[in-house]
Amino acid sequence: MTFLRVVTICLALGLAGCAAVPEPETDRREEAFEERRAALEAMTTWRASGRAGITTPDESVALSMEWSQVDDAYRLDMRGPMGAGSFRLQGDDQGVILRTSDGGTETAADAGELLRRFTGLDLPVEVLPWWLRGLPAPGPEVAAMELDEQGRVQRLEQAGWDVTYDGYDARGGSVDLPVRLDLQGPGISLRAHIRSWDTDGPEI
Repeated sequence: MTFLRVVTICLALGLAGCAAVPEPETDRREEAFEERRAALEAMTTWRASGRAGITTPDESVALSMEWSQVDDAYRLDMRGPMGAGSFRLQGDDQGVILRTSDGGTETAADAGELLRRFTGLDLPVEVLPWWLRGLPAPGPEVAAMELDEQGRVQRLEQAGWDVTYDGYDARGGSVDLPVRLDLQGPGISLRAHIRSWDTDGPEI
């Protein structure tokens, strides 16, 4: 066998070996995630409705929860049993207004601070519309993020919170949306069960 033939065979075997190397699983998950991110970021009008359990060192409360989003405008409604502890937080690029079940009303520029002042709840309002859709929010550094085989976020650490997703469903349309998520923050936890998604143009 000539030297040239030996070299040719070696090159052919080497190329065949390279072609057989599968794409790393991490790369496939990240590609799927980027496709999901594009679809979810394009979903700018939506409503998520369900139940939420909020626990702090001082109390534990179960509420109905509804988040409505139209572009940059949003509305968060939370209602306790028989209306107790209910409030509506509504905001856009002009500011934020909070209305409580006893008729109290207050406006502010910062949603989180306003909610803290009137309800005692320290919730990450500014990033919730992203986390509810199963996305990291723009801005705060992502400390950790775990994806499943379909590129869906399973766990997210961001803004001092640990968010775990337990189940997705395609009820909201062509892209799977979260059904259950568990948010653990400093001294507070929020467990949400989203029973319905509306992506057909809900109004605020």
